[in-house]
Amino acid sequence: MLRWLEWPLRAVDSDEMQDVLISVHIPKTAGTSFRRLLRAWFGERLFEDYEDRVLHVSETERVAAEVDESDRRKRRLVDYDCIHGHFMPQKYDIKSVRRKSYVVWLRDPVERAVSRYFHGRRVREDPAFQHDISLAEFAGIARFHNAYSKYFGGFDLQRFDFLGISEDFDSEVARFAHLFELTPLPATRHNSNPDRRGDLSYELSPTDRELLIAANQADIDLVARARTLNAAKG
Repeated sequence: MLRWLEWPLRAVDSDEMQDVLISVHIPKTAGTSFRRLLRAWFGERLFEDYEDRVLHVSETERVAAEVDESDRRKRRLVDYDCIHGHFMPQKYDIKSVRRKSYVVWLRDPVERAVSRYFHGRRVREDPAFQHDISLAEFAGIARFHNAYSKYFGGFDLQRFDFLGISEDFDSEVARFAHLFELTPLPATRHNSNPDRRGDLSYELSPTDRELLIAANQADIDLVARARTLNAAKG
């Protein structure tokens, strides 16, 4: 049975130790919307960890950085009940006196890639978007391929206690609240593409879609497996 304290904090027995939630936020998967819910649920017991640039370094650098068992990371597992942000799950897969529950949201990889493309064009913070590039050109840049696979770095999907599907955000938020015995809250989307029409899929040319499928096949397979795991759990 998972146990969480009500916010604001209440007194607990000295031998009571609730689980710590490790929430991996992969960009453009409704993680910003989910973060707002976590703030409401956990308040000051939420730590937001956005210090890593997972998709901007090599695989060797990613893995090496995340397996470092620093005292700072161990301290967070004691001081907070939820850690959410852009990091690989291995970052907090270290020895701790508390059980860890892993959470992640996944989105159709082609839709996520297109959303990342339009986000890059809007904010212009990535060098790849300093000049206008086409979606086909974006699909050819390897560091934007298979974001989920890069974030997980071999971390088994079966270790996640909750695999959220972004396309079903409202019902999935309700499922999450039920699973972790949290007060149900309304699910509201934030940081969405302002040019996108509601929840409709992006309109892509057959060529662009084929390029994005080929570039993100590993993630497509990964999401299919996540759906299978969810179905098996009921």
